[in-house]
Amino acid sequence: ERAEMEQALRLAMVEDRLRVHYQPVLDMEGRVVGLEALCRWSDPELGDVPPSVFIGVAEASDLIGDLDRWVLGRATRAVATWHREGRLTGVYLAVNLSGRHLLDPAAAGDVWRALDSSGFDPRLLVLEITETVLLQDLLLAAAHLTTLRAGGVRVAVDDFGTGYTSIAHLRHLPVDIVKIDRSFVTEIGGERSRSLVQLMVGIGETLGLGVVAEGVETAEEFEQL
Repeated sequence: ERAEMEQALRLAMVEDRLRVHYQPVLDMEGRVVGLEALCRWSDPELGDVPPSVFIGVAEASDLIGDLDRWVLGRATRAVATWHREGRLTGVYLAVNLSGRHLLDPAAAGDVWRALDSSGFDPRLLVLEITETVLLQDLLLAAAHLTTLRAGGVRVAVDDFGTGYTSIAHLRHLPVDIVKIDRSFVTEIGGERSRSLVQLMVGIGETLGLGVVAEGVETAEEFEQL
């Protein structure tokens, strides 16, 4: 079943069946300041395949690098076009970079090629990395991210609070933004989750990092944040 899905995903990239959806990132005044690129796949035979399924299949094969490159290329071209048309001017683009891809020696080159071919401003690109990825090979991940940041690209730690990144690691990692995992946001009405969110915001402020809360869906959650 996994082999069949891997083959179907490979064909979907060749035949341009994948789509990129854009989730807005708002500031506390309600203005759109960023867009997160999210890959979606609707297959004629498999139907709508959840990202948790097809990204897992890609991660377990050599397809994840191809998928990352596809999303990077498609998203930077689309948002660069909007910027040139005067739409969403200055709004940044966030794209997920898989662990396997980040630790690949070709990772930085893939990012630069996407930026060069699209004409997208590297200062408006944010690469999102999960906590667990950073700890797989801390030195190599940090080296690749340092190279990218030297060219203007920013780095966000995704799903912050669910992995094993310590404050000591954050002090030394080339990171600009922490993203509070949505599991804390959905339970922010509870005293414990609210205290944890306050702690994470405080860590971000202390280290001079931007802080983004994921999955805000109600007015109550927004008010708590």
